[in-house]
Amino acid sequence: MDARTREGLPVLPMRVRTVDQRRQDAAALLEAARHAAPGEVFTAAGQQLERAVVPHGTAGRVWAENPSTGKRRDLGLEEERAFWTWAVVEVLRATGIRIEELLELSQPVQYRLPATGELVPLLQIVPSKTDTERLLLVSPELADVLSAIICRAREATGAVPLVRSYDRRECAWQELAPLLFQRRIRGEDCALSRRGNPGAHGLPRPPPVPRPSEEYRVPTDGEWQEFLGHFERRKVSIGACGRAFGTPCIHEHACVRCPMPWPDPAQRDRLVEIRDNLLARIAEAEREKMVRRVGRASGQSCRSRGEAHPTRPTPTSTVVDLGIPVIIAPSVPRQHRPEGGA
Repeated sequence: MDARTREGLPVLPMRVRTVDQRRQDAAALLEAARHAAPGEVFTAAGQQLERAVVPHGTAGRVWAENPSTGKRRDLGLEEERAFWTWAVVEVLRATGIRIEELLELSQPVQYRLPATGELVPLLQIVPSKTDTERLLLVSPELADVLSAIICRAREATGAVPLVRSYDRRECAWQELAPLLFQRRIRGEDCALSRRGNPGAHGLPRPPPVPRPSEEYRVPTDGEWQEFLGHFERRKVSIGACGRAFGTPCIHEHACVRCPMPWPDPAQRDRLVEIRDNLLARIAEAEREKMVRRVGRASGQSCRSRGEAHPTRPTPTSTVVDLGIPVIIAPSVPRQHRPEGGA
């Protein structure tokens, strides 16, 4: 898993741009098709399509056809898939959680610190593989993604519908919860799953089962002070630390080397000074032929500028022609040939 993560990290910005562009193109096509009359040709996102004439179409679905090939496309379904693909990629990129934890996300909560009055948005991660509940700080970028998801999932009343997810490993239905990753299928709100949606395939839904009261307890004074202290002391020299509650600082407070800080715009001059100092150290190390210091300083300089590491190899894709395989029929011995055969 770590090796696959390291291999895919250099192309992560390209993947993020690709899914975002596909989401924007799908939304533009759907919006243009809704304003077009049946049989009318429209152009959006660099594509020319014709609004399909569907005498007995399903309400809410928008069909379009390619004038050159005649292929029919469901633009509403394409837009929905593009949106949820973008949402999954952005949430995983901003939080680093597992897919199982992503599918069980609910609405973020906001807590106001009593000492400073600061409003801290928190995202609750239910116990999963590690059997430990976590609270993640919501960054501004993640807040935009969660806001888009909540706006799509909300009902007319403004509340997120309560849905029940199905745990395929435990073969059991979970309790009702306002899950963020849900979509409407055949008029019913269903939770997204890794392999389709069991709620849309006729499986019976069990009655609601309340959680046992012994799972909840009042935190001690020490635990509560530790919780408050984590968010009150998360200020660092160049901004704020985005570490989750209960996680240690793996870089020993070397914030320039860590990807978790949220830089403060007011500290831009200091970041520029740190960058210039690192560039000077790189130039000095290159003159003195100190290779190890060059690599370490280059990594810190790139992180201060938000760029990719120059010493990491960029994967290149080359097309190799393997040819078309030729299948040769095996020869059958004479003693095994059927009668009358050659």
